[in-house]
Amino acid sequence: MNHLCFVLEDYPIDPTLRDPGDVTDEELLAEVRAALRRLAAAEGFSVRGPVARGIQLYCRTGGLSAAAGFDALTAALPVDDRRDGEGWVSAEVGCHLELSAVAPLISEAHLEMILKLSPGDEPGRVAAADAIVTLAVSDEVAWPEVTAVRRAAKSLWDVVRYGSGAGREAE
Repeated sequence: MNHLCFVLEDYPIDPTLRDPGDVTDEELLAEVRAALRRLAAAEGFSVRGPVARGIQLYCRTGGLSAAAGFDALTAALPVDDRRDGEGWVSAEVGCHLELSAVAPLISEAHLEMILKLSPGDEPGRVAAADAIVTLAVSDEVAWPEVTAVRRAAKSLWDVVRYGSGAGREAE
């Protein structure tokens, strides 16, 4: 894992800052995959418990505040442990849910990364988003609630979905 830390040090997140010899996106992915293979092959190594991943919904809400957007999104769901701050609200709704609505919402480097990983998305729709709904999910979450949040977002706003990690999809 130490090797992976050194690789990350040589990886510029912003491609405009990349110098000759810096680690590219492809090289970083190859190094991470190799490190994971080494971990999986290590004697006594096993993966136990839920594997967390994220589903992000880039939404065009028409300028709603985070609190108003969150309330609209969770109107039909039981909400536990609600917390909020300037431009964000989070709670447990069968999974961890957070809605962020701050400006600027998406940096150019982040937008480029999303579009590279999700090439079918229309760049204008992601760039026009004024809120991000993030669902932290695992195999142990309440999938009906995850699905309800996703459907509510799609019924309320223009949504572009982006997910990290493989696994079950919320339909």
